[in-house]
Amino acid sequence: MKDDFENAHHYFDKSLEPVKKYNVLIFFNTYTYLANLEEKKGNRQKALVYYHKSLANIKKVGDRNATRRRYKYLADHYRSYNWEMTSLKNMS
Repeated sequence: MKDDFENAHHYFDKSLEPVKKYNVLIFFNTYTYLANLEEKKGNRQKALVYYHKSLANIKKVGDRNATRRRYKYLADHYRSYNWEMTSLKNMS
């Protein structure tokens, strides 16, 4: 069962269903976990999209400490892969 990425992704997606259904405001951790999962799978681009979604939710709810941590995750991600900073718009 180690590295059962598909199953993990399935359950993360399921965890977002009530978020959408009940308009839950705070869900950035789920996107962070999805980013980590995609990074382990080698999908760096997809991981970056999830990191940005996480950051957007953090900013919306106004969690300054989480904002700082998420920017660190993003900086580490860019540094690890020697990517230049690009906007999420260019990622799509």
